[in-house]
Formats: sequence, C-alpha cells, structure tokens
Amino acid sequence: MSKSVQTVPETEHLPVISASGMRECPLCLIERPVEDFPEIMTCHHRSCSTCLQTYLILNV
Repeated sequence: MSKSVQTVPETEHLPVISASGMRECPLCLIERPVEDFPEIMTCHHRSCSTCLQTYLILNV
C-alpha cells in the first residue's frame, strides 16, 4: 500500500497581510508591520521579531 505525501505551498503558512500592510503574528496574535517579520531562508514559518527573539533565547 503506497502512501502519497501532500505538501502545502509555503504561502499557506504565511500570516495574511491586511490592507494596511499589517500582519498578525501567529504566536502572540498582535498585528505588526510586515517589516517586523524576519525571513529565515531555512524555515517557512513566520513570527514577529519579538516572538522569534524569545524563541531563540529559550530554545537555542
């Protein structure tokens, strides 16, 4: 029995950008400017820089 693997396009993981150019962080749920969401080349997840900093301090 073969199993097929479905992949989700990277754009489906990105928080939606509002008409005002704001994006809601999926971790803290605060709307922030798009510029506050750093892009990491090896990861498709996006969170605001504050949440990313907190994650790195706690887990790295």
